[in-house]
Amino acid sequence: MKEHQVLQQQYELASKKLVALEQSFIIQHETNKQLALQISELHNEIVGLNRELNFYQNITQGTGSSELQIRDFYLSPAPLDNALFNYRIVITQGKKISNAITGTVSLMLKDKDSKTIKHDRVLQHKLKLRQVQVLDGQIKLTDSAKPNKITVTLKRNKKKSLSKDFNWLPKPVHSL
Repeated sequence: MKEHQVLQQQYELASKKLVALEQSFIIQHETNKQLALQISELHNEIVGLNRELNFYQNITQGTGSSELQIRDFYLSPAPLDNALFNYRIVITQGKKISNAITGTVSLMLKDKDSKTIKHDRVLQHKLKLRQVQVLDGQIKLTDSAKPNKITVTLKRNKKKSLSKDFNWLPKPVHSL
């Protein structure tokens, strides 16, 4: 009977240790998953920052193109509104100029058939560029709008000087 009691106590002690180890394993496993996700996000951020660094090095060292360019277009969904999207456009030119290039930058959303999607308001920015201009804004979609592409057009002296299409691929922003 004493031996049975001793074995019962050992069994209960071993069971408690097993439960504690299982809980510890679950916590460690979840921590590892979170760390792997954070490492992936930081790696993506590093890749983006390196791309931006190369971009600015090209501009400051004069190794980039001297023509007017829509260099970068970034699109991400707004955190609290599914119909709202934040965008950033980077426009550059490498020529040494005495006066800034002026005009307008407009954005048009297009569906899969390349038809322009109607908006309540025109998405336009003023262009005043020496070497680099970054434009930020937001696009609010209606429930029926299903964009496939976004066209960015630069106009100088009311004449189209440059137009470029970008795929509608919002990149989610993860918070750490």
